[in-house]
Amino acid sequence: MFTLCIHYTIDPNKLADFRKYAEVEQAPIRRSGGQIVGYFLPTDYAGPTNEAYGLIGSAGLRAAAVPLASRQGEPHQLTG
Repeated sequence: MFTLCIHYTIDPNKLADFRKYAEVEQAPIRRSGGQIVGYFLPTDYAGPTNEAYGLIGSAGLRAAAVPLASRQGEPHQLTG
């Protein structure tokens, strides 16, 4: 299994917006063959508060590119 790690720079005051974004993104990722491993958000007591990570699993390197390539041309879900 190959795991794609996506680094996000977020506004710590808009965690609810990021949560909504992460929920909306799961369906297209799964439709394109990706598996959501998880989203990891900042805490108030350790590390930077404006960084988050998303992990997407796939069968291999070629399959890992499919979720991202299939999203090209779709409107970006996160605004603000």
